[in-house]
Amino acid sequence: MQLHIDSINAYYQHYRAAIENPSDFWLSMAHHFQWHQKPHIGLQGDFHNDPISWFADGVLNITENCVDRHLQLNPIAYIAQPNNPDAQAQNLHYSDVYAHMNQLANALKQLGIQKGDRVIIYMPMIPQAVYAALACARIGAIHSIVFAGFSAQALADRMADAQASCVITADFLYRGSKTIEILDIVREAKRLFANTLPTVVWRTQISTSLHAEEYDYETLVSVEAPHC
Repeated sequence: MQLHIDSINAYYQHYRAAIENPSDFWLSMAHHFQWHQKPHIGLQGDFHNDPISWFADGVLNITENCVDRHLQLNPIAYIAQPNNPDAQAQNLHYSDVYAHMNQLANALKQLGIQKGDRVIIYMPMIPQAVYAALACARIGAIHSIVFAGFSAQALADRMADAQASCVITADFLYRGSKTIEILDIVREAKRLFANTLPTVVWRTQISTSLHAEEYDYETLVSVEAPHC
């Protein structure tokens, strides 16, 4: 997909087209994406009355547009800067993201996660959080990213509101010189939620012991195919 707006006049031309006929304008933009079934319907409804929908007859997997279509050129997709400023950053190419996304997506399916299920992502700012969100989208699960500074009660409330089926987390979060045991927060949230949700844990320390219904992230994905 390439749309280059090279002048302010071109910007206003596109802007006016989007305002005057949003259905046709965004339908023309949508055809730049990869679809399983291309849409012929743009906007249904209007911005003042419910219900409203876009591309009702179209079918796609959004991760194919986020990741797959970049595989041929395979540029850097993500630069992961670690918490330690002296540590080296990771340059992750689209092929790396593709493989990690698919392995986790397959692992989630093995845990019984299906299209429409809700998955809580309560993780540090690490590449595995990105893989988790993409993996959910890959299989049609709905992910809810919860800031990993929220309390156990706040997390439990979000588990309940979403009627979550799974949690993806880590054992520890490192922020500056602080170490936060976020797995303990997840365990307390699950107790408050009164549900033994399957929990995928990215272990930063191999010595971290796991409880029942807790699964080591790397162990799960290591046996899965890099395609989904």
